[in-house]
Amino acid sequence: MSSETNMSYLAGVIDCDGSIFMAKNYSCEIRISNTRVGLLRKIQQIIKEEFGIIKRIEESKNNPRGKLWRKGYLIRITKRKYVKQILLELIKFLTIKSSQAYLILLFIDKTIGKKHCYEELKELNRKGIK
Repeated sequence: MSSETNMSYLAGVIDCDGSIFMAKNYSCEIRISNTRVGLLRKIQQIIKEEFGIIKRIEESKNNPRGKLWRKGYLIRITKRKYVKQILLELIKFLTIKSSQAYLILLFIDKTIGKKHCYEELKELNRKGIK
């Protein structure tokens, strides 16, 4: 796949099965989760090829839906320099999560404060009808 195809694919997966957020301790994270480990292997390969970042696939620790549901897997990117590197490349391809990516990039570059960023992201990532 071409680099642009890889970026589009990765952005699409993050838009659908990913999260771009800030934890209460103000750490930034990109998380991609799915029940199909094959999909995460593909994402793992793209991240390695495009960014030189090696991430492991983790098994989700808890399944809130019970034993009848499939096991979940995830990839987490938590180092700020990696989060920035990836978001700078993906922001033009993101649709649903572009606002979250933009806020995280502003925070990393110290353009906005951590509390402001945290509250804005919390609102953007809130579930339910807005």
